[in-house]
Amino acid sequence: MSELNDSHQSAGENVAPSEPPLASIEREEIETIRTEFFSDAVLAIALTLLVLDLDLGEFREAELSGLLTRELETYSAFFVSFIYIAVTWHNHHAAFNRLKSVSSPLLVANFGILLGATLLPFPTGIVATAFRVASPQDEQIAVLLYGLLAVIMSVSWTCFFHIISKDPALWANSRDGEMWIRVRNFAGCIAIGYLVAAISGFLVSPWVSIALFGGLLIVQSTQAHRMSPSNKRNARQAATSPAT
Repeated sequence: MSELNDSHQSAGENVAPSEPPLASIEREEIETIRTEFFSDAVLAIALTLLVLDLDLGEFREAELSGLLTRELETYSAFFVSFIYIAVTWHNHHAAFNRLKSVSSPLLVANFGILLGATLLPFPTGIVATAFRVASPQDEQIAVLLYGLLAVIMSVSWTCFFHIISKDPALWANSRDGEMWIRVRNFAGCIAIGYLVAAISGFLVSPWVSIALFGGLLIVQSTQAHRMSPSNKRNARQAATSPAT
């Protein structure tokens, strides 16, 4: 009888305790999720900062309609920058859906993207003020400043995708190499386009620059569609499931 109890005890000692659910998630994926959540928070703050320029101030009776008309440039600049940050978030979300881990160089490039997004309210307010004053020279400088910031963000995107394309350990799908190269080249073309738009606004006309900005923003919004939905969960399940 004692031998039977001893065998039961030894069998119980050999049974490993069940692993907590959180421990079954790879540390790399946790870091990826933390990075994405942090980036989402920064982009949300950048969107909030845009609203600070939407201030009519005090007005007298029957002056509201005229005041709203005079602030049309401010509303237009806010709308364009809002769309810009929204496109940035959408592309950022699509990219992280294709990643299973992050690296230090990738975090640096990601901070470059976030830096551009948080600085965007500054040139947005300058563009609105310059067009409200209707000074051609001020409009040129304002559009150039806005365009240069767009170039900085686009270059950060290009570095972001270049780092990913050179490091297969970051990919959620091992067959995504060609896709990352295409997206990197696409981001590089967008950066060149914003540079041309910024220079055109200074040398030709601010309205030419604005038209180019709008076209590039539409083209950039298709970037997320160049990255198919993530198969991280399916890939992880396939890797952990026993072979049949």
